[in-house]
Order: sequence, then C-alpha cells, then structure tokens
Amino acid sequence: MDIELTPGSPSPPPETHTPESPPAPPIYNWDLAFERLKLGKTMVSAEQAQAWLSGNIRNRGISLKHIQKLLGIYLRGNWKLNGDPIVFDWNGVLINGQHRLSMIVKTGQAVPCVIIEGVDPESFPTYDLGKRRTVKDVVLAGGTLDADESPMVVAAAIGYLAAYLKNKTFRAAITSEDERLDIFDEHPELRDYAKLYKGKNGLRISGGLFATIHYLFAGKDKALADEFMLAVLEAEILAKEDPAYRFREWVERKMGIKRTVKNLNQAGQILIKAWNHFRAGEKLDSSLRPPSIPPEIE
Repeated sequence: MDIELTPGSPSPPPETHTPESPPAPPIYNWDLAFERLKLGKTMVSAEQAQAWLSGNIRNRGISLKHIQKLLGIYLRGNWKLNGDPIVFDWNGVLINGQHRLSMIVKTGQAVPCVIIEGVDPESFPTYDLGKRRTVKDVVLAGGTLDADESPMVVAAAIGYLAAYLKNKTFRAAITSEDERLDIFDEHPELRDYAKLYKGKNGLRISGGLFATIHYLFAGKDKALADEFMLAVLEAEILAKEDPAYRFREWVERKMGIKRTVKNLNQAGQILIKAWNHFRAGEKLDSSLRPPSIPPEIE
C-alpha cells in the first residue's frame, strides 16, 4: 500500500489484519443444567458411604495408599470440611469422592460432607484436571499455619524430612510433591520445631534444615536433642572438644559464604555425626569430616 505524506501530516496507521472470528461454542442448555443441580450438606455414615460405593461404576481405580493417607489425616484430628463435594450425576451415579467415602467406611463414623446431585454425566472426564496442590500452595495459601509460623521454614523442613526419610540425605529436590505432601500430613509435630528456627541464625544455615534435624534427634531423646541444638547455636561457650563446637568449626571452615545444596547436605550429615558423639558422651580431639555414607541417627 503506497501512501504519500505531506509535511506535517500524521504517519499512516499500520496495516492491520482482522483474524477470522473463532467458531461459536456449541450450544449447551445451561438453564437445564442449573435446574438439575441440587446442593446439600449432611453427616455421611459408614453405612451410607458403603452403599454409595456399591454403585460406583464410573470412577477411576481406587488408590489404597490415598485412602490410608486420608484416614491418617482424619484419625489425627486434622480433617477439615473444605467444601470439596461428593458428586453424583443426574442418573444417581457417583462421579467424584470415592476415596473420601472409602475413608469414611474405614472410620466406622459419620463424617460431614457437601453433596452435589444432578451433574451432567458427560462432565465426568473433567474431574481432577486441575493443577495438583503443592506444599508451597498449602503452606502459603493462608489459614493453614499459625501466626507464629514461618511458611518458608515449614516448607523447607518438609522437603528436608521427605528427603531424609527417603534415602538418608538432605537433598529436598529428589523428592516428589506427593512425598512432601505426605510428610506435611503425617508429621504435624515438625511444625513445632520449625517455629524454633524461623529467625536467622549465626551459621546462616536453613532454618528448615535445623528444624528437621532437631525433630529427628528428638525422636531419640527430646531433652538431649534440645540441649544439643541449643549448644550448636551458642557454641562459643563450649570447649573445642565438644561435638557441637566441632560442628560449628566445620561449617565456618568448609562451607564458606555460599550455601549450596551439596554443602547443606554435608552439613546435615556432619551434624548427625556430632549428635552421635554427643549422645555417646564422647569428646572430639580432631575436626569432623563428612562421612562416606550417610550415618544413622543414634
């Protein structure tokens, strides 16, 4: 396209190309869909849950691991009515909620549920297509933690504990989101230790790593674990032969300024070695060295 410009005339508008209009969506009878929906809330007994499951002909396969996870959450008193409904289509067929109903059967108790009936049967394939919740989603979403908890420390501690329980290292990246979510649900006491390390420490080591290791040590001897970790944070009052002092010595000599995944993992292993010596009542004449294989917590 040729346009002749005269002095002072505005620049011509750029050429535009109008895209073809997208095809109209298929007609769907929304009024009928809304008319058929029924929303309710009720206490679902184990007997009612079993009856509904007996007509479960469309759901995906049952995950026994997921049922056990839900059962553990319920038995620990952490079950919440979060609005996620048990859903039936307009033919009365269960299309969402089989794992929660299976959990209710195992409890033998009545559990509060939101119930939706009358959903279009063709909507079944659309369930569970949303993004899987992550530990960060759960912790940072608000309402899950107490006001005195640090979301970042809790999330880090969950990752470190998941890694340690998996292969005795502190490389959180090796664990899946499902594994970390299981840790969040199955180890609620970890959050109590995360509260102790929500502030910065002089060693510039992740509070989540300290929280995880303190939690693991407390599983062996809580009083000694409290004493040892306090000594680690205040080692300037200790003799050089004390295991807590030797740990700090290693951190200051070997870790440098940058805290990498590798040296944080080594720090965790060294701290376990120091704890084992401390619990055995042993003094150390020489510096600690990283173990060739992950040590067991004694």
